[in-house]
Amino acid sequence: DLLFAMDRARYQLAEFEAFSEQAKVSKRLFEKGEAAQTDYLQSESSAQIAKAKVTESNDEIENARIKLEGIIGQPVDLNKIAKLGNTFAYIKNDTVGFDVFREKALANNAELLAMKDQIEIANQEYKKNIATHFPVVNLVAAASSATSTTTVTINQRANTTYAGVQVSLPIYGGGEINARSTQAYANYQKALADYDVARVRVLAELRKQFNLYQSSKAKIQALMAAQSASTKLVDSMRRGVKAGERTNLDILTADKTLFNANQDLAQAKYQYLTSFLRLNQTSGTFEFDDLQTIANYFK
Repeated sequence: DLLFAMDRARYQLAEFEAFSEQAKVSKRLFEKGEAAQTDYLQSESSAQIAKAKVTESNDEIENARIKLEGIIGQPVDLNKIAKLGNTFAYIKNDTVGFDVFREKALANNAELLAMKDQIEIANQEYKKNIATHFPVVNLVAAASSATSTTTVTINQRANTTYAGVQVSLPIYGGGEINARSTQAYANYQKALADYDVARVRVLAELRKQFNLYQSSKAKIQALMAAQSASTKLVDSMRRGVKAGERTNLDILTADKTLFNANQDLAQAKYQYLTSFLRLNQTSGTFEFDDLQTIANYFK
């Protein structure tokens, strides 16, 4: 969030500077009678709107910085934050299908594993309560030795040894056993239902991140092409204005298209990287090497 906010602020500042320069040019042309007043007013209006967006972007940076400091527990120096590099290579595992991630998630997702443990705990608790209905058979054995201290039998030793089988058969416990068993079974059924709900939620999130990861690559490629085309369009519009074939509004429109393409491209790149991490996290296969893979994108 912080890096995208910083990129967005950079693009907004570039947009403001371009619109401000265009407003100055339009003002000079208007004062010389070579441009209409509407051209100057349009440029000035666009410049002021861009200026307001710059202020808004700076606020977003500050909010994102405070949020990050709260997560890592230490101050953040914006000048020392690694930026996304100019070169952008794609991660080499696009051939893995969704079914593979699905099986990994069902086997390794931390939330689902925890809920499976809860199911087993509830099941064992239910079995423990049910077992109180059944007879209990114990093997008992004991041996004892005692010396008499009475005046009649003084110094006489008595040895006692016995072994046997003890059977305990519960007949009626006032309904307590039935109540506990019923409650334990209800908790077991609830644990099963909670697992089903969590499984659906996890798989939905997994599908979402998988689709984002797969579509982001095509989105980045399209936006890179749009960025290149928008840059050429801006240059063409500026030449067209000088030649009298285009108006000031055409330049402003082309500039906005270029800045939007730059911003959308940056967002798509961050989305591609975060979806890769979230995809591995949701599938339960997240490792330190995944973080290192993402860290290599920043310089």
